[in-house]
Amino acid sequence: MKACTKCKTGEVMSLTCPWCNKCKAAYMRHRYQTEPKRRKALNAKARAYYKAERKRLLAQKVVYGKKVAERDKARRRDRYKTDPAFKAKTNASTKRYYESKPHMFRARDAKRRADQVLATPAWSDLKTIRMIYADARRLTNETGIRHEVDHLIPIKGLKVSGLHVPHNLRVIPMTDNRKKFNRFIEDIV
Repeated sequence: MKACTKCKTGEVMSLTCPWCNKCKAAYMRHRYQTEPKRRKALNAKARAYYKAERKRLLAQKVVYGKKVAERDKARRRDRYKTDPAFKAKTNASTKRYYESKPHMFRARDAKRRADQVLATPAWSDLKTIRMIYADARRLTNETGIRHEVDHLIPIKGLKVSGLHVPHNLRVIPMTDNRKKFNRFIEDIV
């Protein structure tokens, strides 16, 4: 390796430039700051490139953001399972959050109950619905895995909305219900 001809300490990585990367970057920064014509030309070039490649760059950014979010979520999930201190800290933080905004969660729950009432027709068999909810509670107690009642066709779906009737209900594990959210099964598959 050759030594940088400017600072005499850095190593030259390029065959064409006799300076190290630090010296080259400092020189380019200095030119950008002191030469207005060069700065305008570089900015115009960058704007033209972004304008021409905007859709592709934004799509790349979205894909990268999703990848990073999934990676971070997986890391937090693994740490939550293996690190008791992290689990306690996360649980305490979640509890503080819910306690600091009880009005928001009461309003959300009230809206959910109101939507459910509006989606329950007069001819619906309420006794059977109660039995389905009792089955969910029983399964939770027996298996130790939390079960919830899922609406096959969501009450407030994105494309279609269902009713709160027995044949639209099923008991599934809570994790599956939360993954499904308010999507119709055909939208998922």
